[in-house]
Amino acid sequence: MGRIETSGKLMEYLDEFDILFPLTRAEAEQVVGYTTKSGYTLETDGHGQLYKVDMETGDSLETDIDQVIDAACEQNYKMISDTRDYFKLSRHSEWQVLHKTLEGLKADEKILNAAFQRTYYQKELRGKIQEILPPVDITAGRRLVR
Repeated sequence: MGRIETSGKLMEYLDEFDILFPLTRAEAEQVVGYTTKSGYTLETDGHGQLYKVDMETGDSLETDIDQVIDAACEQNYKMISDTRDYFKLSRHSEWQVLHKTLEGLKADEKILNAAFQRTYYQKELRGKIQEILPPVDITAGRRLVR
């Protein structure tokens, strides 16, 4: 199996196996980074199948890029939530460091959200929302219901 440890290798994997999911360099960096932070690495079997491998046990799970991006978003959300919770309990002297940490996590969130918008999870959500709500166009502050 080939290990995917860098953003370049992730982008190379997507291109090599004609996986129609373009990632920017920044998005790929965040996806690989959050996957690693959560204790996993990404590997491929050489035939295009992607695996998420537990760094401690070596257990591997079949996955796809949409699931990997979703997991990275969840990890980022958990870290933001934990930082906010810790902020409430921390001393004033720690606030500046925590604020910088939170700013960094929020910047990561924007990058990850841009990638998440292209996943099949987001497409499913849009489809379900469109079934429930009437289509709305927002132009120059005015809403038009179609």
